[in-house]
Amino acid sequence: MTQMEKPATMLDHGTLPYPRGTLVEDGVSGRTGELQDVIEERLKDTGRVICQTAYIRPRGGDIEWDTPLVGYEGQWRRVKTVRADRGPMGGLAVVVTWEEGGTACFPTGDELLLGEQDTD
Repeated sequence: MTQMEKPATMLDHGTLPYPRGTLVEDGVSGRTGELQDVIEERLKDTGRVICQTAYIRPRGGDIEWDTPLVGYEGQWRRVKTVRADRGPMGGLAVVVTWEEGGTACFPTGDELLLGEQDTD
């Protein structure tokens, strides 16, 4: 039996979705804290981002924790339409269609980060 090897990857600092220190809520744990950093795992051969993790610190200090940035692919996208539907496991989900093409399906408990597009 052959085993599939994981492709070679590297870790790097990613782009923060909000300025460092912004108060955010971790959609997984429900805890709130200040956004500190984003670490990305990238494929070595293409540089494509395969995983992003946000690091959050409670206001006033204490131990930092990490949480995955789900659905964020290193670029902000513009929402074309939003609708409710059934997800892959049959639960209620939010389906977003992007102006740039494609769709994404988010369980209703997920936090969706929305913001105004920069005009730089």
